Amino acid sequence: AIPAEAVHRVSRDIALNGRFVRGWLGVSLRVENESPKIVRVFPGSPAVAVGIRENDVISRIGGRSISNYADVANALFYVIPGEAVDVEVSRGESVLAFTLMPATEKPGN
Repeated sequence: AIPAEAVHRVSRDIALNGRFVRGWLGVSLRVENESPKIVRVFPGSPAVAVGIRENDVISRIGGRSISNYADVANALFYVIPGEAVDVEVSRGESVLAFTLMPATEKPGN
């Protein structure tokens, strides 16, 4: 079954843009990592603009708690370009909160 929230997200984009548009934060993770640790922050990205760094571990995106790669992939589906999203990360012993403005897509795509 497809969650109603996902159907609404896709239908909203199609009505507004004629296609589904993903929000891009500018971070990369590895699916094989146990924790949702950021392995790359892209230059010029929304993530680098607010100070997110490589090796930060994502614990929340928007209202969704994150504990693994699948949680990140699911949460990113609902990130809308141009609509601010709160992201919480762990950096060492600190928990840091950021508000990012997702881009329309990764540059060059």
